[in-house]
Amino acid sequence: MSKIREARLKSGLTMKELAEETGVPYRSLQNWESEERTPPPYVEKMILRELERKENLTEILKIIDEIDELARQKSDEFLQKKAAKIREKMEKVK
Repeated sequence: MSKIREARLKSGLTMKELAEETGVPYRSLQNWESEERTPPPYVEKMILRELERKENLTEILKIIDEIDELARQKSDEFLQKKAAKIREKMEKVK
């Protein structure tokens, strides 16, 4: 299995979504994932970095949700507001 396909599947993105997010043509992704062709090393590296970044942001958002839930349970408005602000900023980056 190609590195790109493995990373894409792990991230939960479709090929179409990955193509849209990276600007790489859909057909190129198909060729690389099926290993009919080999991507240029710099493109492969860029795609893998983007998928890793997206995965990291998803994990951060999960942690923020956990903090927010704990704050709600303890009725901590300050923490709830902080979690909301951080989530908003992370969504813009995503």
